[in-house]
Amino acid sequence: MIIDVIIGFVKSAVKGRLHSRTYLKGIAVKMLAISGIVVGNMLDDLFNNYLNIHLGIDISTSYTIGLLVYEGLSIVENLRAMSVFTGKLEYFINKILDITEKTEKVKDKKENDKNGKSK
Repeated sequence: MIIDVIIGFVKSAVKGRLHSRTYLKGIAVKMLAISGIVVGNMLDDLFNNYLNIHLGIDISTSYTIGLLVYEGLSIVENLRAMSVFTGKLEYFINKILDITEKTEKVKDKKENDKNGKSK
């Protein structure tokens, strides 16, 4: 998370979009994400020790893995925006991220059509 914050800070400075409000909002989101790990741990403890319900997975571990994947993707996106990658690695990352962005746009369009909102 610290690496993501530093790289995001550098990216904003390089792009000329460094604003304290945006930076503080990002820090608040990170703190909320960390508190999610604590809540997951408390739920694990509640289910396993007090309710005697064994889920077969740890909520906190699953959430932490998801958070690590999210942070890793954020770091790659920030580095991509700063044009750090070159050659075949740049092509590969652009291809993966472009597929992800197209999938998100399709999902958003379907959701907007479903809700009666069209762009």
